[in-house]
Amino acid sequence: MNINVSNLMPSFREEDLRNLFTKFGQVASCSIITDIFTGASKGLANVVMPDNNAAMEAIAQLDGYRVNGRPIGVSMAKERRQLSSSNGRNYRY
Repeated sequence: MNINVSNLMPSFREEDLRNLFTKFGQVASCSIITDIFTGASKGLANVVMPDNNAAMEAIAQLDGYRVNGRPIGVSMAKERRQLSSSNGRNYRY
């Protein structure tokens, strides 16, 4: 299951993110979203957990959880739809 995480401190690292989620189960991957130009954290992250039950438990327990005094947002990522335009190009929304 893909999970979105928000409101992270700029100093939060992928290792910290992995440690936070592995308490609930296996983490297949995790990544902090950074600005393409500056490399600075945007305070957002993605986590992938292969076990849906563990992922749902992590979401339930960590949404609103305070990390360094700041409540984080944790939610299931919405599935992206792929649309075709009249010119044959595919777009994701």
